[in-house]
Amino acid sequence: KRRRKAIYGSIRKNLGSIFHDLAGQKQCRIIEGHLMPDHVHLVWMGVTEASDQRNAMKFFRTNTTPMLMPRSWQRQPYDHVLRDEERKAGAFATICHYVLENPVRKGLSGRWQDYPFLGAMVAGYPSLDPRSDDFWEVFWRLYNDRVNGQPTA
Repeated sequence: KRRRKAIYGSIRKNLGSIFHDLAGQKQCRIIEGHLMPDHVHLVWMGVTEASDQRNAMKFFRTNTTPMLMPRSWQRQPYDHVLRDEERKAGAFATICHYVLENPVRKGLSGRWQDYPFLGAMVAGYPSLDPRSDDFWEVFWRLYNDRVNGQPTA
């Protein structure tokens, strides 16, 4: 499989803040995501009926392509919406763990926890990190509060 040139420098640094803004604008929460040298992995979910992750990714690709010139995103990205059985707690955790392990499988890190371009993006919680022991507990509390219309504390 042939890969495109790596995304480095200021472009790569700016992508995190762009994803943060996009997640807020499109009513999504990025559970985990990491920037690989030449592509992006995300697991994210909507928090309202109007949330549309595929539309958000299309918006992202369209609006960041000029930043990448002369490089570009993959022509046929792999976007997958989780099926009902994949949304169950055990299956969901397995999918998230699989995505977290990508830098290890690609030889970029010995442990996913050590990969520097990894994070979660929930507006108002910049220190929320998948490497934290209490990440899932905090994430699900924030997510459920948002979905149920309760203020997050």
